[in-house]
Amino acid sequence: MKKLILAFIALSSLCFATEKKRESFNYNAIGLDLVAPSFTIGCREWKGDEGFDINTSLSSILIINRLSINAYYLKKLNDNTYLGIGAGTFLALVTNGKHGLLNGGVCPNIKFGKESTNCFDEISVSVPQFAKLGTVYLPLITYRHGFKF
Repeated sequence: MKKLILAFIALSSLCFATEKKRESFNYNAIGLDLVAPSFTIGCREWKGDEGFDINTSLSSILIINRLSINAYYLKKLNDNTYLGIGAGTFLALVTNGKHGLLNGGVCPNIKFGKESTNCFDEISVSVPQFAKLGTVYLPLITYRHGFKF
């Protein structure tokens, strides 16, 4: 019986030795979109040195409110830094008292980040933004500090 258990352990360790490390987690993050504070919630999954990230973000500063949904393909550059490329869609509301202006569109995104065991820091850039009211070439730069859960 002892030999059977040892054989099973040896065989199972051989099977798992070829599998890439897989890590997935949900996260929330706080950050700044230019000067507007933002709150993000998302899900990230890694398999080896490749992964994906899906998130939704809400940023607001007085009269400007923006809701965005983004998806990224991620590639690890080394053990704890990564580069991501993706696309997102957004809905923005600008109000000035009685009147509001609603705008929406899509934008390509790129992000660079550093990840540790319990948190991460990243910077993302969205440019250009193809919006309902026209194309915006001003880059939207976002810094985020995220907490894994």
